[in-house]
Amino acid sequence: DALRRTASIQSDSEAISSIALQLTDGIDNDYDKVLAIHDWICTYMYYDLDSLSAEESPPYFASDIVKTQKAVCLGFATLMASLCRSIDIPCNVVSGYALGVGDDTAWTEETAVTDEQNHAWNEVYVDGRWIIVDTTWDCTNKFENGEMVRGSGVSHLYFDANLQFFSANHKITEYSKRR
Repeated sequence: DALRRTASIQSDSEAISSIALQLTDGIDNDYDKVLAIHDWICTYMYYDLDSLSAEESPPYFASDIVKTQKAVCLGFATLMASLCRSIDIPCNVVSGYALGVGDDTAWTEETAVTDEQNHAWNEVYVDGRWIIVDTTWDCTNKFENGEMVRGSGVSHLYFDANLQFFSANHKITEYSKRR
């Protein structure tokens, strides 16, 4: 399943695979390929704050996301999965609950057991292990009030984050089977 094409994870799209091949040209190991894809997403994409209060949903199909350069977390995770899968690197979209998305800043009895989903990220299989990658939280670019605002640069806090660090503010509720 982590290599499968779906309607939203368009890993067989010529445009998506072309981007992935360009980003990874000359890189000989999957870990560094995933890092190159992560860094491109975090540089190229903008977190769409305007869509949070809009009536229509932001795009979740990889080809649409590339065209608009903006998405929310599920779009970021879908794009990451599409790019990785297009070059045969297994990648899952993970849905869960993250602190700091709303007013929650610390785990409570309620949030610790919630099945609510408010965030999405990826797990990517490289070097014989699954690594956690959250491009949304590593991207500092924002789309707000109709304008693209370039952030302070790419963070790597949530690239190959260890489980203890990641669990301080993320909780898995489902491995998405995106259609």
